[in-house]
Amino acid sequence: MGKASLFYFMFMFTAIIAGSVTGVILAAVLTGLLIYKWYKQDDGGYIMGQRSLSKKNPTET
Repeated sequence: MGKASLFYFMFMFTAIIAGSVTGVILAAVLTGLLIYKWYKQDDGGYIMGQRSLSKKNPTET
């Protein structure tokens, strides 16, 4: 095993680790974005026949 072979092994090991870390970070960001959009979409729902407290007319009691 020469110096060139050892250098190539270390280069490949570093590339695999860097690619794995990048992939995990990207997957976490995409999952977080998906969950954020999912919860944001669910916020606008209401039960039929009930008024939202935030949109109540100030003149009504």
